[in-house]
Amino acid sequence: MATATQNEKAKLDNRFLKNGIAMIVDGYNAKEIYELMERELNSLMDRHNAGQKFLRAMAVQSPVFGMTVTLISLIQILMHIDDPSTIGPALATALMTTFYGLILANLLLIPLATKLSHRTESEGKLFRAIRVGAIGIHDRVNPQRIQRNMNALLPPSEQRE
Repeated sequence: MATATQNEKAKLDNRFLKNGIAMIVDGYNAKEIYELMERELNSLMDRHNAGQKFLRAMAVQSPVFGMTVTLISLIQILMHIDDPSTIGPALATALMTTFYGLILANLLLIPLATKLSHRTESEGKLFRAIRVGAIGIHDRVNPQRIQRNMNALLPPSEQRE
């Protein structure tokens, strides 16, 4: 049994699944497997959430930075108000910085944070299903039962028959 399991382990691409199978092969009990896999999942979620927080903070701040540069530019315009030929181009540049801040936030940073959030959620569901599978394999549960338990944690589009 151990040799067949070790051969299958060598074919796996998912690090979380690999670790779960390795713990079974190494003789960990079900509680230890669950706890270690839970810690690994929590660590992954913490890393992803930190990235999301950073992107969301940048999304909030980029319009503020754009507006700050706009205000600085307007001050520069007022300092040189005696030369009307410079007001038009300087005002256009000043207003563009606010626009750039809004574009950066709404077309790049917020969608990126949202995509990372969806991926984190999806990966969390997959890892929980893998954990259920690893515990089931450890406990020598019927494979169809393991599969049903794993599928119960996944959205219909990701379930396997």
